[in-house]
Amino acid sequence: MAFLRQSLGLVARDRLIEEQRLAGESVRIFRTLFEASPLAILLLESGRVVDCNPAVVVLLGKQRTDLLGTRLEGCFPPIQSDGQESMKRWADQCEGGRMLIPQQSEWCLNHPISGAIECEVSFNRVIGVRGSLVQVILQDITARKRFEIQLKESEERFLSAFESSPALAAILTFEGVFLNVNQAFLRMLGFELQEISQQNFDDLKLWVNAREQARLSEALASASARNLECQVRAKDGSIRTLLVSTERLNVAGQFNLLMVALDISQRVQLESQLRRRKTLESVGLLSGGLAHDLNNILGVIMGNAQLAQMDLPIEHSVNQSMREILQASERAVLLMRQLTDFARPQSLGQRSLELSTALKETLQLLQSAFPVTITLRLEIKEPLPVVLGNENQLKEVLVNLATNARQAIESQLGNILISAESHVIEASDVLQLYGLGPGRYLRLKVTDDGKGMDPEMLQHIFDPFFTTRAPGLGSGMGLPTVYGIVQSHQGVIIARSSLGHGATFEIMIPEENREVRVTSQASSKYPMGAGQFIFYIDDETSLVSVATILLGRLGYGVQGFTNPQTALEALRVAPSVCQAVITDLTMPNLSGLNLAVEILKICPDMPILLSTGIFSEELLIQAQEIGIRAVISKPHTIEELASNVYSLFQPFKK
Repeated sequence: MAFLRQSLGLVARDRLIEEQRLAGESVRIFRTLFEASPLAILLLESGRVVDCNPAVVVLLGKQRTDLLGTRLEGCFPPIQSDGQESMKRWADQCEGGRMLIPQQSEWCLNHPISGAIECEVSFNRVIGVRGSLVQVILQDITARKRFEIQLKESEERFLSAFESSPALAAILTFEGVFLNVNQAFLRMLGFELQEISQQNFDDLKLWVNAREQARLSEALASASARNLECQVRAKDGSIRTLLVSTERLNVAGQFNLLMVALDISQRVQLESQLRRRKTLESVGLLSGGLAHDLNNILGVIMGNAQLAQMDLPIEHSVNQSMREILQASERAVLLMRQLTDFARPQSLGQRSLELSTALKETLQLLQSAFPVTITLRLEIKEPLPVVLGNENQLKEVLVNLATNARQAIESQLGNILISAESHVIEASDVLQLYGLGPGRYLRLKVTDDGKGMDPEMLQHIFDPFFTTRAPGLGSGMGLPTVYGIVQSHQGVIIARSSLGHGATFEIMIPEENREVRVTSQASSKYPMGAGQFIFYIDDETSLVSVATILLGRLGYGVQGFTNPQTALEALRVAPSVCQAVITDLTMPNLSGLNLAVEILKICPDMPILLSTGIFSEELLIQAQEIGIRAVISKPHTIEELASNVYSLFQPFKK
């Protein structure tokens, strides 16, 4: 038994020795890990530091001996980075004197050199030979926090720039779904943020052109859109032209697209106006070169047809042919005048106008001509501003636009609305894109619910001779004439339309702010002369011939000249013979204006009538300054000729 007890004692001793060895080895391993850990580790007992590893010394900048026996809260600065008082926050965390363990939180600690450092602090309970201890692991997150702050500041700067940018900006997914848009986007296109968010291009029906949409969608998918020009439709249906670029954007690890767009509607509008102006210049050169000769030819045709009518009995069968010739000639004259008026818009016969009455008269005229299946309405918001204009020309504008609207209504049923109101343009108004400055304007609108127009057609409607009607059914000068008249009134015309949604033509004419001389209009009476002798001067022989006969039939004596120098010499030889002069404006060697100057040197009171194919305000002023009594348009009817010549011999007030 003694031997057995001895053997068991030896086993127990060996086991104890082994346990002591393992425990010692475990302590050495722990110390090795504890000392070598890159994480700062402290052990607290009753809130005081009883041990710490070298990483703590490096992190806090204090020696181990200085830390032992101190409390952890002694390492806190007075105020934490979140603005709380350190001791109050620590007291809240150690509520009731006991810390809830395990837990993890962020604390700001002091460093004698670096100052405050941000740490992520983990608290865990460990049981050892000394009883229950609290393990505190400190991880320096100062760099991470600084990066987070910088990232937050960067995001705030981006968001601020995003929101305040004058350019349209949007954040989208690669599938084209809107995640966010800036204020410029909302203002320009008229949407609310909730209407845009989580919607795609198709949902919003933004794109006007399907090909542009496909091109941009492809560019969006690859984030490679650079200065793509496209047209978008705002919420109110108006069309804007944008220059779009996209860039890949990483937000919190999520890749999206940043789309930036510049509104170039004004640039496109100005380019369009420039192209139209160049077209006008080309048409002006063409019409100016043709007008003189064509007017002379038409004058000869009309004059001879009128002479033939005068010579023929009323019941003669040829009279109908003469009437057809005159009607065709008058149509040619109208087309020529439309062309020249469009090419060189002039402010002829303008006076102060309040258009309420004129609009009502125009409505009555249109209602009598339109079928009853078309509802024609007029809305006037009075008082209307007084504008400087030509009433007949503005009536022509409304008639042309209403007729155009009627033709756009393909079915027998349709609606046309003509409206007029006063409109004030502020400094920030979008209408300034069209060159309109701030101020009060007369706004006229003609709206129909017809078939509408696509963007391509809309770009060309004011081009001369452009028409969508079948050959022979339209000259393509209706809308160009409207454009020319509006330009002559210092206004603008804006067309808005889309296929299947009708069209709206909006005209803006500035309120009158200056005095303007009123040019008298020719009378349509048919007065006869009393034998007065007239010199008729024109370089076109046939025209001189027919005019001489016509004036003779009107009761005047006439001497015709095709050379202005010859007429001038005849006047010098016998100044008392001639009692009035009719002269063409454009003649070789001596113009009608210069001829008038020379005539008035010889006979200062000589009545002179200037004949021209192209009217202009500048010409009227020049003629008046020289002393010319009146100006008549070529070609003219016998009634116009009779009225103007008769007026030469009436009392004249300078």
